[in-house]
Amino acid sequence: MTAPMTAPMTMRQPLKRRFVRAPACALLAMGLLSCGLGSTPGRESSFDNPVRRHPGALVQVLSPGAPEAHLLVRALRAELADDFDVLAESIGGAAEGIQRIERLVATRRPQAVILIDNRTVHQYRRWMQTTDQALPHAIILMASHVEDLQPRIVNSTAIAYEVPAITSMVGMRQVLGRPVERVGVVHRSRFSSFVRRQAELASREEIELIGFETGDAPDPDAIAKGLDKLLGRRIDSLWVMNDNALLSQEALRRVWLPFAKRGMVPIVVGVPSLVHATHHMGTFAAIPDTADLAVQAAELIYELAEEGFPIGAGGTHEPIATRVFLDVAMATRFGVRPEAMEQVDVLVGKR
Repeated sequence: MTAPMTAPMTMRQPLKRRFVRAPACALLAMGLLSCGLGSTPGRESSFDNPVRRHPGALVQVLSPGAPEAHLLVRALRAELADDFDVLAESIGGAAEGIQRIERLVATRRPQAVILIDNRTVHQYRRWMQTTDQALPHAIILMASHVEDLQPRIVNSTAIAYEVPAITSMVGMRQVLGRPVERVGVVHRSRFSSFVRRQAELASREEIELIGFETGDAPDPDAIAKGLDKLLGRRIDSLWVMNDNALLSQEALRRVWLPFAKRGMVPIVVGVPSLVHATHHMGTFAAIPDTADLAVQAAELIYELAEEGFPIGAGGTHEPIATRVFLDVAMATRFGVRPEAMEQVDVLVGKR
């Protein structure tokens, strides 16, 4: 196993924590983010890196070239500007990405590496398993199911991008004028333990999370069967996990959108793009606030720096703030409480 980097960084002056918020309008650009941000052709695929001002104090961001990643990088630079350079690079395909990681770590020797998106994490892990280089501390952001990913990355810390189901359910319960007591979820077998953990948390608010387990390669028919079974168990809400295997284009077209159109129960989703004013799938979504995610990541970097970037894993942290989206038309079907609308950050479809 490759050894982590051990050399502490030096600062001419004490570290300055400088926390600011990105403009709220920038957060409205958040799109579909589950197991991959996806790259955007053209200018968005490359980052405009500034001239370095802090030799020996570098945070290297590895990311797909997507608008969401650019928002986060700009916010990180604002938070860390007094003490760190923040350089960001887009990572290409598997072989190309691994080679690029090797070159960046060898030539720049960052104190910390920020990994954005599941694909970047998987590429970093493959590089980690083959390299002889020392490993900087890695911070995993904007990735799905980081509780499972983080232990596989040596010398790493993660901030969850998925808001716990209980947070979303309690939030929706406060907005809708109806009980949210029995919540259904369709999930693949590989996520059974994750769903059990979510069920334990939900039980603290007297919410029963009822799962229907599919195989690890479910087709639309299997997903439809699960939804019908859950309705038969008298659920009063549905939670949709961030899982691309369940949210394929075919599954969305054949199963999820027709199910939502029936309007049987309100649907909680984990990405704002599924709360859509035209397609009407998700009723409610809660996602981490991008500006606060940058603040939280910057705080972790400062803590690591003050300790000399010690070797070891830092576990997974919950996001410190969320942003709430509501499909007004869908919510109205289920008895939205007008006074509760003030708790919602983005009212989708409101005229």
